[in-house]
Amino acid sequence: MLLSAVSAARSGEIQGKIVIKLPSEENAKIVSRDLIQRYVNKNTQRYDQHRNHEQRPSVVIYVEDLPWNRESTDNRVAVLDQTHENFVPHVLPILVGTTVKFLNSDDVYHNVFSYSPAKSFDLGRYAKGQSRSVKFDKPGVVKIYCDIHTHMNAFVLVLKNPYFTTTDDAGNFAITGLPPGTYTLKAWYGRWPEKSEVIVVRDSEPTKVEFVFP
Repeated sequence: MLLSAVSAARSGEIQGKIVIKLPSEENAKIVSRDLIQRYVNKNTQRYDQHRNHEQRPSVVIYVEDLPWNRESTDNRVAVLDQTHENFVPHVLPILVGTTVKFLNSDDVYHNVFSYSPAKSFDLGRYAKGQSRSVKFDKPGVVKIYCDIHTHMNAFVLVLKNPYFTTTDDAGNFAITGLPPGTYTLKAWYGRWPEKSEVIVVRDSEPTKVEFVFP
């Protein structure tokens, strides 16, 4: 295949940054998550004990239009843990064909399920130390829930090729090993519609990109 021969000889890199504009302090007071949890969520007291374990929001950046050999992905395994009544990581990007192992590391029972079109399943309830697995064989966004703990949720983002990554704590990211060419780069945050930009990747220097949310 011509693409494979080119990528073996040359490769490019994408470097970038995600900027998330937070609401002003005054606007943030209008919709306070603490107040919502206090009056709406019956599990607030127990959930608040684990607030320190909440994760920084992850943004997934991926190249959309690059072909990949599906047969080479079917033995991949990823882990989505359940700890301190949170799914960790909250956002898990995987390659299509990957099996996700849902581990329960808590002292309580959990149930993992999804009604998403890309993958629908219900793993039932299981105890600490146990795990159950699902193979994700269709690209798309899969929303994950626990029917015992309604505040628990996560996303599995099933992608068509391995050219994806997530941001670090400063919002920076890099994707390496790309064949030179023109691609659509997308940034997926979950809370807002994804961003996209057409980019040109060269083997001479990194391509620089910045996305701003919302």
